[in-house]
Amino acid sequence: MVFGLALGFGSVLLAAKPPANGQALLVEIGWFGFSFILVLLGWVAYRRIAVAFPFETQTIIAVNAALLFTVALEPFLFYLLAPNAPGAIAGPASTAFALDLGSMMLLLSALGYLLLREERREPRARLSAQTLRAVRTIAQVRACVACIYLISALPVFGAASGVSDARQALWYVGLLSIIALQSVALAPLRGPRSIATPAR
Repeated sequence: MVFGLALGFGSVLLAAKPPANGQALLVEIGWFGFSFILVLLGWVAYRRIAVAFPFETQTIIAVNAALLFTVALEPFLFYLLAPNAPGAIAGPASTAFALDLGSMMLLLSALGYLLLREERREPRARLSAQTLRAVRTIAQVRACVACIYLISALPVFGAASGVSDARQALWYVGLLSIIALQSVALAPLRGPRSIATPAR
């Protein structure tokens, strides 16, 4: 539900500050699309992992709570960042946005590794080897992408450079990496609940 609220709040916050012209409208639609895809991919990963946990532990609850905080914070930081024109992504708003995205990806990766740990503790395997490989690959991808977003928060990546800037470029690299590598990892699996399908 928090993921859905984050998407809804993002559009409401943009509507509260309408763009001045058509070009500004296209820029803000592009930014909203970027934010939308990131939250959507996070929701897909969270949903697939959450249904596979056999039970909840204190660690899982704590990671879930931290993840939901980063998701809920994303629309607010996005609202502070969206009015800026491309090439001017610098300052505390974009730094906080990058840290939030990096934390979100890191926590999603942590949930994947927690699922692998719980599976190793089970006396009887619930998930197939193919599914476990997919979970491990996605967790590794998200950990790497988290590092990209956290590195992009460094001040050196906030300076403008040509048409775009290094920070914005790193954000796009992270997003494309998630889309491409997650699609490859999930390709062998079928069905919306395939991660939760027990091994036979």
